[in-house]
Amino acid sequence: MNHQTLLMDKEVVQEIRDATIGVLCNNICNGAGSMVIDGYISSCTCLVEFTRRTRYISAGIPEKYWEFTYDNLLPEFKDINKEILQILKMYGIKLDEMTLAGHGLYIQGASGLAKSALAAFIAKDAVSKDIITYFTSMSQLTKLIMGANTSETDKLKLKWLVKRVKLLVVDEIDKDHNISNAQAYAGSHVNDFFRTMYEKKRTMIVTSNVPRDELVKANIQSKNLVDRFEELLPITITGKSFRKPPDANDLGLT
Repeated sequence: MNHQTLLMDKEVVQEIRDATIGVLCNNICNGAGSMVIDGYISSCTCLVEFTRRTRYISAGIPEKYWEFTYDNLLPEFKDINKEILQILKMYGIKLDEMTLAGHGLYIQGASGLAKSALAAFIAKDAVSKDIITYFTSMSQLTKLIMGANTSETDKLKLKWLVKRVKLLVVDEIDKDHNISNAQAYAGSHVNDFFRTMYEKKRTMIVTSNVPRDELVKANIQSKNLVDRFEELLPITITGKSFRKPPDANDLGLT
């Protein structure tokens, strides 16, 4: 049984339902989310989209990346990172095998090189394969870990994350500068969390603007924590930004 959507608030689910069921299909299903075709009950396209959105939100995948595919990458970006992109595609194909063995990735590169988008693409692939997944930034994860000490909601979410999540994507691991001391209160809790995930052989995908050793040198993360990333396959993305500015014609402004 997939537990990807267990922690969603009823209000959030209702909002998604109101925006999809009977709406995206122009009410072909009369708001039922399903239809009888040739004597068989068939899911309407609006129900398929409702399911997709709820699972993505539950997995923490930012809406910005919901429609991202490799086709969004500029040709020159693809050429420069051809081998790396092939490795990432193969990782996605073998995702069941990779998560079962706990084989993760450390995706690094300068800002604007699609690290978050590519990590989110893998997360979406995992969700589609019923692999329980969670995507979060390092700063959000720290807040959740610390919030679990006083908030019952955060405590339940963290418990779900530790017990159920098989693929954890931590975006911008280098953006939280308050936890580098493993002996300090926050640092010790974050370190304990990653130790637990490591011991449970959970699969992790980490994105960063800097190499692993720089996390310690720049006093961003503790050595204990970074040591656990040594088993992650290093993926280095190079080149210029993959992003293309919008065209005025495409926006209907001319």
